[in-house]
Amino acid sequence: MICFLLVSLASPKEITSAAIVNAVRSGEARAYADAIEQNIETIKNSDEALILIQEPPKTPDLFTTDEIETWRFGTAEYYGKNKIRYYGEE
Repeated sequence: MICFLLVSLASPKEITSAAIVNAVRSGEARAYADAIEQNIETIKNSDEALILIQEPPKTPDLFTTDEIETWRFGTAEYYGKNKIRYYGEE
C-alpha cells in the first residue's frame, strides 16, 4: 500500500487508479459529478429543441474526452431530445 501511494504521488497521471484517488482527494471528482448531474437534470427537464448546458470542469483529465460530439448525440438520443450544446456555442 505504501508503494502504491508513493507511486501515485510521484506521477499520478501515469496510473489510472492513482489518478482516481487524487481526483477524489482533491475534490475534482465531486465537482465534476455535480456538474454532470446538474446537466442531466437540465436535459431531462427541458422541452426546448436546443438544450444548453454548462460545460463540465476540465479537470480531472481522467474524466474528459475528445469525443464530445458522440456524447452529445448519444445523450440527446437517449433522452429523446433534438440537440445539446454548451452555453456560448449556440
